[in-house]
Amino acid sequence: MKKNKKKIILIISLFLLGMSLVMYKLSWKSEEGLIREGEKGELPGMSEEDIQNMLNEKVEEGSFQININSVLNFENGAAKGDMRILNSPNNHYLLVVEMYLKKDNQRIYKSGAIEPGYYIEQDALDVKLEKGDYPVSIHFKNYDVKSEQFVGEAVAENVVHIKH
Repeated sequence: MKKNKKKIILIISLFLLGMSLVMYKLSWKSEEGLIREGEKGELPGMSEEDIQNMLNEKVEEGSFQININSVLNFENGAAKGDMRILNSPNNHYLLVVEMYLKKDNQRIYKSGAIEPGYYIEQDALDVKLEKGDYPVSIHFKNYDVKSEQFVGEAVAENVVHIKH
């Protein structure tokens, strides 16, 4: 009886030890772990330069330049000012520019959609402001040319100066 009891305890102990090892091993494997695959080296038929050029094209496709006058002066709150907003010909997206007052996030300007290669030289604000300096956040919003779906945006800061 004692031998059978010892065998049963030994079998249960080995089983528990085995289960513990399995559980320990599984706990090391993250659900978000990466599965590595692929072959080392260059793609057949493509040089390292070809691959780099392909990557550069993708980066250029996803990036854009923002261009606006660094000095936003207006004679008065209703006058046009030199905005000098340019959607560079190198950009691949429609551009909409919006300005928000930093103090209360009120939108004071919104352009229409500007196609790549087009610009707005002068424009008036959508809100009449009194004489003074107004820190603003300028949102450069990008939209797909064909679908007009929002793609992304960049934000810059500037100051709107109302002279009179």
